[in-house]
Amino acid sequence: MAGAIAYAAVVSVRRVLENILHHAPQRILVDKQQIQSLLEKITSFQQFLEDYDALPMTSKPQVEDGLESQMAKACYAAEDIIESFVLDQIQAPSQVQVDRILTRFSQDFPQVLQDVDFIEKKVMKIKGKMEVVKDQQPVNFSHADGFQDG
Repeated sequence: MAGAIAYAAVVSVRRVLENILHHAPQRILVDKQQIQSLLEKITSFQQFLEDYDALPMTSKPQVEDGLESQMAKACYAAEDIIESFVLDQIQAPSQVQVDRILTRFSQDFPQVLQDVDFIEKKVMKIKGKMEVVKDQQPVNFSHADGFQDG
């Protein structure tokens, strides 16, 4: 069940990041490089979850307890901070307010990035184990592969 929760969190924050990158009004101040970098990491989480889920149960490498919930928590935190940041800018009555919003974001967002980086390192270790498992799988040739008997 935690895998489904992590997947939902990843997909949700990915949509938010893509919307900000491609559809945010000009007056919204965002560091597009930071958002793009986060999007790439979140996309790799999604691919990891899909690849892991596709493995047969007997071939799945052990996942550290709590990794999927950590992933979900970090994704939801990123989504909350980013959505609040954008919404606060839209609603800000003055440049002074926008400056405060930017200051708060610059204090909160690095923690999100740090959490995502920490999870990314764990995911990369598991991906390495998954590659070893894939390399050890026997190759089955069939007629569909273009090989014929006799």
